[in-house]
Amino acid sequence: GARTGHPMQRLGASASEDARFIIVTFATKGVMDFALNWVLHIRALHLPHMLGAMDDAMVDVCERWAIPVHAVHRDNPEDAHSRQAMSGLMGAGMANLRGSDKGFAGLGVLKTLFIQRLLKDGHDVLISDTDTAWFKDPRPIVYGRDPKYADFRHADLLISTDCIDSTDDESAGNSGCWYTPVQKNTGMMFFKANNHSITFVREWEERLVIYTTCPPEAGAPKGKCEGYNDQNLLNEMIEGRPLGSAVWHDGAKNQQHNVRRKEKCVSVFKGGMYGIPLEEGHTEGSRRVFLVCMPGKLERYVVGVLPTIEYANGHSFFVQQRFLTTGVWPTAVHVTFTWGDSAAYAYGKLQRMKDFGMWKLGSINRYNTPGRGALGGGSGGGGGGVGGLARASADTETADTAPALAAADTEILPDSEILLDSAQRIRTVPALLDLAAAVALDWGAAAIVVPAVGAAEINSSTLSLSATMEAFPSQPQQQHAQQQQQQ
Repeated sequence: GARTGHPMQRLGASASEDARFIIVTFATKGVMDFALNWVLHIRALHLPHMLGAMDDAMVDVCERWAIPVHAVHRDNPEDAHSRQAMSGLMGAGMANLRGSDKGFAGLGVLKTLFIQRLLKDGHDVLISDTDTAWFKDPRPIVYGRDPKYADFRHADLLISTDCIDSTDDESAGNSGCWYTPVQKNTGMMFFKANNHSITFVREWEERLVIYTTCPPEAGAPKGKCEGYNDQNLLNEMIEGRPLGSAVWHDGAKNQQHNVRRKEKCVSVFKGGMYGIPLEEGHTEGSRRVFLVCMPGKLERYVVGVLPTIEYANGHSFFVQQRFLTTGVWPTAVHVTFTWGDSAAYAYGKLQRMKDFGMWKLGSINRYNTPGRGALGGGSGGGGGGVGGLARASADTETADTAPALAAADTEILPDSEILLDSAQRIRTVPALLDLAAAVALDWGAAAIVVPAVGAAEINSSTLSLSATMEAFPSQPQQQHAQQQQQQ
């Protein structure tokens, strides 16, 4: 597959943590603008990164702007699972994948195949959805260098959570709402490169393939595989349960599975409670990690839940705004718990990111164009859809643009505004294009990109910060006091 800026080399066992680390996102053309916004966040932190492209259009854009990319959709063309995955993607049109059960499962298969490849090559892999904004280097936490998370150094997998109860999330015995019936979220996951992780991800792949192809042995009601995605499949695995237990199986069948799980996974039970805290090597005061087991597959796997104060979900950040009460600006924010998304475009996610200064591209078509609906319309879904970004004529590009965008530490060039005139022709003011315009260069539907949202201020109905987000983590208490005075 195509790749730019990353050698995909096999690392030796003695490689340092920083040498092993890579952060990866996956994208089709349907989430191109979110993917490029993600890249700008990661470049600002100078983190080793790669974009797993799921279609040729995404590959072309990455190669054009020197974004490290691997054409995941071209991998292993003879592999049966790859062919099944591509069948699902093509059936979904390669765009509106969140709106397509089969297409999204196909995307999940390709993701798991590529994650296994990276793990086998010795890379510790941090997986991030494109609708995530990154503000701090994640390595001190995920490698357990921060004393508050010292036990994370023992984890095979770290994963974010949909938990909205801060007390449960931070409690010593229930770190990350471990025993609370709430899903772990696959939008941010960190896999250590070891055989346990490879086995775990391979099982995830197998379950996605079964769900995608739905053979009779899947046991789906009426032979219809419905109600799942890659996230609830993975949650079943963490809980040591078979495919179907969360959605398809009745109480009697699940009780049978529970008996088998307890027989096969004795070491991870204590007093009837599944998933016990790891005691060996535990650091007093550290957030806990837990032992889990998949009967007949993996006897021992160590999982930790990333703290919502640092790896925030949409509720803890946008609704609770916990940074105001804790004085801690998060490492990353995953834009979940949003409203206003549609099958055409993730309007709600976009607006949330704009409101809090997380959108490093331009705004997308704040004016309606004929027949295109709010924010430019367009196609794609689930954080997807480019919302009708436009193809600019070649003469809008300047010689200064490409070299600057190709630089690894580039964030954004001076603001530009692409306007749509009455004849639906594009003109650019000023001449220099930013990366928002780079997105526009690759699409044929009419749209408007207006000046980029500055990072210097965050404005919403409940929050007004005068200091930059970048300054916030280094001066939390002072910043917190300023915020309280402003409210």
